[in-house]
Amino acid sequence: MRENVNPRTITYRKFMGPWGMFLTLTACVSHSEQPGPADLVISNRFYLRVLDRFADDEDVAFLAFGLRLMAQHAPGAGGGEPIGVHVQELDYLPTDYQPEAAALALMEWFGAEFGVEVPQVGIAFDRASGYTVEWPDGH
Repeated sequence: MRENVNPRTITYRKFMGPWGMFLTLTACVSHSEQPGPADLVISNRFYLRVLDRFADDEDVAFLAFGLRLMAQHAPGAGGGEPIGVHVQELDYLPTDYQPEAAALALMEWFGAEFGVEVPQVGIAFDRASGYTVEWPDGH
């Protein structure tokens, strides 16, 4: 984990059919703030702040879900000073977008930022329903 608030950008790509899940996420870590009233507290240690003004409720829900899945794997996850994950931007093509990509991108970002392994996720594609995600640990 880096000790500064310089943003890291991750691009999540998955192509299995005529369209793909493709999303670029930019986020940073904050060690200097307590969660605010608009932040989502994810665990004893982590909270989520979404700064992208175009992120809708479904995007935020999947970002929180992805952070919840990864927070348990972080070193010192059980306690200590709060760590804020501030999502600055989600960039995607709306015509091909599935909000599950926000969780998958955040998981990749978290793995890179905190140096932890990202759990395996099962992904299937069906032309009628798009992508289906089998989340780790039965979620």
